[in-house]
Amino acid sequence: MAAFLEYVENSTDQCAAKTQSETVHKIHNKIKELKKNREMGVKYMLLDELIKSAEKEAAAESLAKGLAEGKSKEQSRYSRLILLLADDGKNDQIVKAASDVHLLESLYQEYGL
Repeated sequence: MAAFLEYVENSTDQCAAKTQSETVHKIHNKIKELKKNREMGVKYMLLDELIKSAEKEAAAESLAKGLAEGKSKEQSRYSRLILLLADDGKNDQIVKAASDVHLLESLYQEYGL
């Protein structure tokens, strides 16, 4: 295992030659064959680009979904607070909380939201 990890970090002919691991030799020979084949190299690079593009797209979609969910939860939380304040007859607090972030957070805590 140590020979394989060393080869992964330094996959050169010299590194492969100094190991006794048959697995490392097989991997190294296969890599050398692939490097010789330009068409395979181009396909590999294209595949790598496609994978990176898909990863970026998935990350962007995940971020957008997370932001949308967060916005929806915050809107629901704010709506619940307004309704609770209205039920308690604290209409003046609704207007004040709309312009005072500290008051808004305090009211969220007070109402357990």
